[in-house]
Amino acid sequence: MVSNVEHRAGLSLSDRVIVTCNLQISSQNQKKAESRFRYFKGYLKKMNQNLLEMDWEADLNALTVENAWTFFSSTLNDQMKKYIPKSVPNKNKRRNVWITREAVTKHK
Repeated sequence: MVSNVEHRAGLSLSDRVIVTCNLQISSQNQKKAESRFRYFKGYLKKMNQNLLEMDWEADLNALTVENAWTFFSSTLNDQMKKYIPKSVPNKNKRRNVWITREAVTKHK
């Protein structure tokens, strides 16, 4: 936002003028890079074997649908954390602040 715009006389005999103003800007917060699962490096056979060894019927029959979903998703997430490594975002990667993912896709 521009405020307090002032028009002042130029220096000496110059035909140029001086314009002063207050400029208030804000930037969007950049999203923190999150780690992602690297499925291609995971021990999927071991994870699958562990999931097959579970007695799903006994575990899920006594639960309501919502509780069964919570149990299933937490079990699957625990197995993923155990057997699938995560990528670590590169903090040293230098990129100009104004080059966002949206800007790159619009440029293509």
